[in-house]
Amino acid sequence: MRLNLQLGSLLLLLSFRIALSAEPPIQMLVPDFTVTELPVRLSNVNNLRFSPDGTLTALGYDGRIHLLRDTNGDGLEDSDELFWDKPTLRVPVGMAWTGQGLYVSSHKKVSLLRDTDGDGKADLEEVIAADWQPTDADSGGVDATAVTVDLEGNVYFGLLVADYANAYRLKDGVARYDIKSRRGTIQKWSLKGKHLETIATGIRVPYTLAFNRLGDLFLTDQEGETWMPNGNPVDELNHIISGRNYGFPPPHPKYLPNLVSEPPVVGFGPQHQSTCGLVFNERLGSDSPVVRGGLSPTRATFGPSWWEGDAFVAGESRGKLWRVRLVKTPAGYVGKQTLIATLRMLTTDVAISPKGDLYVSCHSGPPDWGTGPQGEGKLFKISYRDSASPQPVVAWSQSPFEVRIAFDRPVDDQILRDLTGQEIEFGEFVRAGDRFEVLKPPYQVVKFQESFPHGKLKITAAALLNDRSVLALSTDPHSQPVTYALSLPGVAAPGTGNPATLDLAFDLNGLEAHWRSSEKNSSSGWDGWVPHFDFDVNRAFTSNSAWHGVLQPLLKRRGTLRLQGQ
Repeated sequence: MRLNLQLGSLLLLLSFRIALSAEPPIQMLVPDFTVTELPVRLSNVNNLRFSPDGTLTALGYDGRIHLLRDTNGDGLEDSDELFWDKPTLRVPVGMAWTGQGLYVSSHKKVSLLRDTDGDGKADLEEVIAADWQPTDADSGGVDATAVTVDLEGNVYFGLLVADYANAYRLKDGVARYDIKSRRGTIQKWSLKGKHLETIATGIRVPYTLAFNRLGDLFLTDQEGETWMPNGNPVDELNHIISGRNYGFPPPHPKYLPNLVSEPPVVGFGPQHQSTCGLVFNERLGSDSPVVRGGLSPTRATFGPSWWEGDAFVAGESRGKLWRVRLVKTPAGYVGKQTLIATLRMLTTDVAISPKGDLYVSCHSGPPDWGTGPQGEGKLFKISYRDSASPQPVVAWSQSPFEVRIAFDRPVDDQILRDLTGQEIEFGEFVRAGDRFEVLKPPYQVVKFQESFPHGKLKITAAALLNDRSVLALSTDPHSQPVTYALSLPGVAAPGTGNPATLDLAFDLNGLEAHWRSSEKNSSSGWDGWVPHFDFDVNRAFTSNSAWHGVLQPLLKRRGTLRLQGQ
């Protein structure tokens, strides 16, 4: 009987794996993208970067570093050469190319790996930073992380907090957390002075540091203070400013009083996403400072042209890829995340190739860190076909009974055929494409999210407006300030066929806007919705929306603009 049970379990597991293999490893939630797995066999990869000569570089969880190249001209990297195979790097999480070599952050050190004999393989390790206090918890060896380099050659990296689960380091009722410690910080190593300085505190689990084209430094931090009532429970994208604190641990009247912390630019929910990889979608020409400085090859952008300047962020524990629009204002950055893909593997990093394809590294196994350094990972290439399919720009609640979705181009009328009667799901923890999420971190809060009540609204009518670039959906009333998610089949450009299905989400944030002309003999006006009080933010968040494009020139004329919100 025991043997039969074991055999039955084995068959069930085998059928489950076959079912999984039948599903695409990456489910794109927006149209016009293709996904291809690279034909290489590697252990789990923590980071991806393209070298100054355009070679895809993969940093293995096991400490080996791979150079991957396309040898047969089919557009996929198929050969694997080791750039570093010495057993000196334990749990490396972070690498950055320079003209001098490859910086790598790992357990207890940050190293510069150099090829001194020109054979294409590093033969010298120079440790540039080390000797900080150890963590209280083992943390699986994760220590120094998230390395990047500025145009002057200075190196920035992250250090894991002393105890990610005991933030104030409480023992016998006494807090031992020291804000002056290097733990839980962003460090800067000066190329000229050869010394370290702390530039930011309050970091929990830093994963990727990256500069954008304005020279501003950003960090993905796995904050996740689920158990701390005054902390931030979701993972973060932070703009790192020297001298600021970023909230882990959060202020406490007894253990950490009088602390001022920065809010994240974007928080990724629901809880336990584990933000990891980060790359900015910026075109790099031969005149770019980072290209001239030997930090990057020339590079095209990924996706539609209006995605340029956005960031792409990977969520490891639940298999997510987000596109993040960022706007710099006098008060700081404002960000808006859009989920573009869900994955069936743990998603660790992203990189954009010289040709403008998005490369993704994945671990095998269940959350949080899967099969470990020796497990088998996979790499994927996502390419944009640009076959004229309409891309969603922004979705909003026009009124309690109407949802609108603006596209970047006209939509074929076939989208209207089957929408009436379909449902929009809503709830505190609802997100776009939830039906594709298969990775569930084994935490009580995640179980709570799944059991939390959610509802559905019926779509009662559908119409195309504004030269067929805006889809208007009449619905049951939107009664709760939560997230609403819907799936739209039949999305295609007029007369092209090959309709796609896309998934998107919206909420009830934003402002009701009304503009009326003050000019004589003019009755022109505009009624609609805008996402923000700052119209630089509005222009960025609604770019390529023809509906909102009507408002922009009106704002330069004499008139009255009335904004209303809650």
